[in-house]
Amino acid sequence: MSYQLTEIDVQDIALGTGFLGSGGGGDTKIGEIITKRAIGGGAKIVVESLQEIADESLVIVIGVMGAPTVLAEKLPAKEEGCNAIQKMEEILGEKISHVIPLEIGGMNGLYAIYVASQAQKIIIDGDCMGRAFPEIQMVTPHIYGEIKQCVAVLANGQESWALSAENLPELELQARQKTTEMGGIVTLAYLPMRGKEARECCVPNSISVAQKIGNNLHAKANLAVLHASLQETQYTPINLIINGKIIDLHRKLEHGFNKGWAIIQALTGLQTIRIDFQNENLRAVNLKTGAEVAIVPTIITMLDNEFKPLSCECLRVGLEVSVVTLQVPPLLRTDKALNIVGPAAFKLDDILLQ
Repeated sequence: MSYQLTEIDVQDIALGTGFLGSGGGGDTKIGEIITKRAIGGGAKIVVESLQEIADESLVIVIGVMGAPTVLAEKLPAKEEGCNAIQKMEEILGEKISHVIPLEIGGMNGLYAIYVASQAQKIIIDGDCMGRAFPEIQMVTPHIYGEIKQCVAVLANGQESWALSAENLPELELQARQKTTEMGGIVTLAYLPMRGKEARECCVPNSISVAQKIGNNLHAKANLAVLHASLQETQYTPINLIINGKIIDLHRKLEHGFNKGWAIIQALTGLQTIRIDFQNENLRAVNLKTGAEVAIVPTIITMLDNEFKPLSCECLRVGLEVSVVTLQVPPLLRTDKALNIVGPAAFKLDDILLQ
């Protein structure tokens, strides 16, 4: 059954999307502020489940593309999302009825909600990644669906630019290059699909999951309580890797990606963990044994002392953190999915050579 979001809902979703971002997707505080401001200004944000949407509804995927470090300094304008949708409607020759987030992780989970409010579209309770990933072909419609129109619109508040390609990896390359030319951050509208297609290949209920996680984080619930609250979702189990302090940190902006690693030393005991990231945390390695403690697509999230998720661009030496992992839905753990979003899809060892 469809429902309308409140400002309290948005606060919870902001914390939850930060957790599901695995350190990436952009700072959720930005998305929280602009979305709450929209509601305060009278915007109505209607959420509808994937199960509810009509088969022939026209759905578009919305997100912010670019490096999170640039996003922290260059906020998306209100016009960007509306312009991107309008341009896509001109290309398709049909009005779009629904918006679905590119990714539920990080700022992108909230930004799609904000754009839907401004463009007066219905937001779908779901997304295309189930977390955050750094590239636009790392989506479940690519894994399980048939991409009938490989087109995208990029907008930066001053101009909108249409792209087309033979396949999504090629579209990713085109869009990444154009994003750099357009200032490093753009609104992305792509993957037009019908309601039936969205229902068959997108991750369901991820906005609801983010809200549930955020509600628990606001209540400062411990991991056992959070784990129990997620038992009826596809996001389980949750585990603590380490409570420690960041003792070394390296990051670099390269080809539009925030790449690097952080080394975390346990507050008690001798354990030391290295977290490798490319916009998102991708791998956790025990430096004493060399064993991989967790690896993509598992969500690896750092929390501060107040149990708030930390994005990769907010990390600093001396910061005390808890590193936790959360299993992703089965949709992201099949052999087909791992070919697109598993360890082999990332040049993890290249991160260490930066």
